Amino acid sequence: MVEESVSAGSTVASEARDRLIRDALVAGMTYAEAGDLAGVSARSVRRLMSDESFRSEVRLLRVERSTRLSDRLSELGGAALRILAELMEDDNPAVRMRAVQTALTLGSRARREVEMSERIDLLERSVEGWVGSGTSGEGSNEVA
Repeated sequence: MVEESVSAGSTVASEARDRLIRDALVAGMTYAEAGDLAGVSARSVRRLMSDESFRSEVRLLRVERSTRLSDRLSELGGAALRILAELMEDDNPAVRMRAVQTALTLGSRARREVEMSERIDLLERSVEGWVGSGTSGEGSNEVA
């Protein structure tokens, strides 16, 4: 009975350590940093990340975190643009110039991202069409 409680306690500690490592990795820490935080080596973290289930959980949580951050940044975008527009009216020419450079840089970057997203969507639809139409073997270009 004592052995069971020691084993259960060890499992709980192991799960807590794994959660700590997972959260550290999701937050962007390196294997070494996550290991130091959890009291294990970077090699132990690497070994844990070799488990597909754990790796998938970390990947999913990173995507969720990135989505939340992106949503929050989008919410701040309106206020940031108002401030940028105000800075473009500033009396100091250096401030106006920097605001204009920022606006042009961000505008160009946003256009590239939209264009890239549209191109990726188009490619994905094309691939889905090829995969969907090419699975039966009919119409193949192979020479028999």
